[in-house]
Order: sequence, then structure tokens, then C-alpha cells
Amino acid sequence: MDVRFREVDPFNCWIWLRFASPPSQGERNYVDGIFDSWYVIGRLGGFNAENLQVHEEGADLSWMTYDNDEAELDILITGYQWKWRYEYLEESGEPVAFFSNLATSQEEIYNTDKKGDNYLLEVDEPLVIPTNTKVRFLITANDVIHSWWVPEIAVKRDAIPGFINEAWTRVPEEGI
Repeated sequence: MDVRFREVDPFNCWIWLRFASPPSQGERNYVDGIFDSWYVIGRLGGFNAENLQVHEEGADLSWMTYDNDEAELDILITGYQWKWRYEYLEESGEPVAFFSNLATSQEEIYNTDKKGDNYLLEVDEPLVIPTNTKVRFLITANDVIHSWWVPEIAVKRDAIPGFINEAWTRVPEEGI
């Protein structure tokens, strides 16, 4: 018995839906070359979406400024496997540090119990930050790349070992 698997990519799907007859091999090579060149140019630093210029016809992006200066509170966040370490960095006094572990039960993880509404979202020690205070997060990792994401305060950054990424927020009210 001969079993064959066909590679499916978005370009093939678009061709199947758009055209009655498939393109020639030369046409496919041309389009694939364009897609590949955009990928290579981007990987080589030929363009960066964060630095694209907006001209007169474009939208006003002035609200997208990224300002970490003059933070009132700095928090160092270090990613570990299945947990995060938070350290409140204070200029005066001793820093406060603690681990925040995943609080989802093993029964939920291994499907022996029903998954709750906050499956894989609950921790034993949540991060608490003050309201109406500019908080700067310094995010790194200890072992592998992690992604620190808190949608309620609009912060998502990758935690990469050996690098420190920055983000900031100002929480307007309690309970977020």
C-alpha cells in the first residue's frame, strides 16, 4: 500500500480557492520567491514594523509612545519552568521577593477532574501592584524562553535568558 502525504500551505489553499486551474511551476516559483525574499529581508533587519514611518496619509500613532522613564516602582520578573519569581526593587530597604507557582490541580491537568473557569490561570501568590502608580517591569528568564502576559493591564513580553525586556503599566483602579 502506498501512502502519500501532501504538504498544505496557505499559498496552495489560496490557489485552490481562487483559480480553476493551477498555476504553472514558473508562476509558483515566482510567487514563492517573493514570499521568501520578504522573509529573508525581515530576518536580516531590512525592515522593522516598530520603526515604519507614518506619512501624511497614515494614521496618527503618537499615542504609541513607549516610556519606561521615571517609574515609581520597579519589579524584576524572572521566568522559571511553571512559575515566576517577582522581586520588588526598592532603593531604600530590603527588596521583597517571592515565587508565584501555578495553582491548577494535577487532577485538572491530567483530566481526572473537570477543568475550572481559570484553568492554568491561577497562581498561589499573585503579583500585587499599587493603583495610579507607574510600574516598570524588568522581565527575564532563568532557563528557557517564557512569555509573561497579563491581558488585564495590556502587558505581554518575552522572558529570554540573558536579556532583560522592559514594559510598564499604570493601573487606574483596584481589582484588575
